Amino acid sequence: MNRKYDLVIFGSTGFTGEIVCSYINSHADAKNLNWAIAGRDREKLQSVSIDLSSRGKKIDTLVVDSFDKDAIDSMCKKTSVVLTTVGPYCIYGEYLVDSCVKHGTHYLDLTGEPQFVNRVKDKLSKDALNSGSIVLNCCGFESIPADIGSYLAVRMLGDKNIQIENYLLTRGKISGGTWASFLNSISIGSQSSERGNKSKRKHKKSKRIFFNKRFQKWALIFPVVDRDIVRKSGIFFDYGSDFNFKQFILFKSFFSMLMLILGIATISVFSKIGFIRNWLRSYIPSGSGPSEREREKHWFRSIFVARSMKSKVEIEISGGDPGYGETAKLISESALCIIKDRDKLVNNRGVLTPMECMGDLLIERLKKNGIKIIIS
Repeated sequence: MNRKYDLVIFGSTGFTGEIVCSYINSHADAKNLNWAIAGRDREKLQSVSIDLSSRGKKIDTLVVDSFDKDAIDSMCKKTSVVLTTVGPYCIYGEYLVDSCVKHGTHYLDLTGEPQFVNRVKDKLSKDALNSGSIVLNCCGFESIPADIGSYLAVRMLGDKNIQIENYLLTRGKISGGTWASFLNSISIGSQSSERGNKSKRKHKKSKRIFFNKRFQKWALIFPVVDRDIVRKSGIFFDYGSDFNFKQFILFKSFFSMLMLILGIATISVFSKIGFIRNWLRSYIPSGSGPSEREREKHWFRSIFVARSMKSKVEIEISGGDPGYGETAKLISESALCIIKDRDKLVNNRGVLTPMECMGDLLIERLKKNGIKIIIS
């Protein structure tokens, strides 16, 4: 693939985009990388470029609006890989991923929107195989830790049809972009991509709320896109027709859990009303987010308790700020893996999950760059 750029980061002037740019700019693998930044605001792009270029070579800028199809096509023709942080992806991402597939350009995003993931899989799977494009959704905290943890658990147990419970402990804050994606997702309702992934065996019905004695905390089932990504990986790696993955978020107290449930329920009702949704969106403005000092205090632990008929294993994946610092690391290392290790990828074309595409290559990259993985 002979292109002007190895990588273009789209959304570079946004809160998450700037963190991604900073991570790439300081990475050893980016020394000989030809990369550029893209977004809709020329002045902001120039400012980010000057800041990045002061630490090394000049970083080119591309003025591209999500709804300008000609500009998007031009960008996709110039680069081997597009990394986009521009969400909500159901609103701003559809033509971009279409264009990447059309031009044989590799695509990575940070979506957590099941609707968008389903749309990409249903519409573009065949076209991506034909064009040679790699399409990776959910390359941040949603859903790389869940994908890696499940992949390792199946391998460690050496068995199919295992049962995995994934428990999340986090400390962090959200940005305006994440808040906007959340509001958009719940206002249009979620679509689980469980379609066609029904287990032949009926599993014991999951408790949605319970007190977990192992962690001495309250657990709430967490119905996010992680489960869909894990199941898609499971089809490729043959985790078994009765493989089961459940995810829970842990709380110190029943009251804190109840407040979250009531908050989400209230927002899900009122976000369907246009003017209220706009007011809610302004509560955390786009481009805002936690300061660097705040992010330094943030962390996550993702614990996988996996059982087969014969044995059990626990895996813990942990790191720093899940929403921004580590999310920037996860998607950046994924992009660098595609650029630098293309010939070693598990799969090098199609609509894929992170593990379907990169497998152990990504795991080793993340371990070398501060993500801790403990198996017991």
